[in-house]
Amino acid sequence: MSDFARLQELARQAGLQVNAPSVVDIPAVMPLEATVGTALTCTMGNWTGEPTEYAYSWTSNGTEVGTGASYTAAAGDAGHSLACVVTATNNVGSTTASPSNAVTVAAVAARRAEPAAHDAHSDARRK
Repeated sequence: MSDFARLQELARQAGLQVNAPSVVDIPAVMPLEATVGTALTCTMGNWTGEPTEYAYSWTSNGTEVGTGASYTAAAGDAGHSLACVVTATNNVGSTTASPSNAVTVAAVAARRAEPAAHDAHSDARRK
């Protein structure tokens, strides 16, 4: 047994954390459907190793677009897939989970103005 392995075993016996966090369930983006302006939330997932801190990164088609546990879909996100990536940290180190589920942002269709109720027949009736 190496010196490092002996130290890890002694630390375990003393109840100390000896491994960096390990992801059990990857994070998830909620809600599962989004349009421009939708506030999205990233769960932290489930971890072993008693993480003391979580860092969140939002990606659009693989490119980072934001940080934090929540993100509001912007006009530039329309037609793109958003996902989150979580990194958990404890006193031993950090581990980054695989990306969450991807949510494709739909553009909100512009509202058409209702045509004015105006035609020749209604004009004739008013006279």
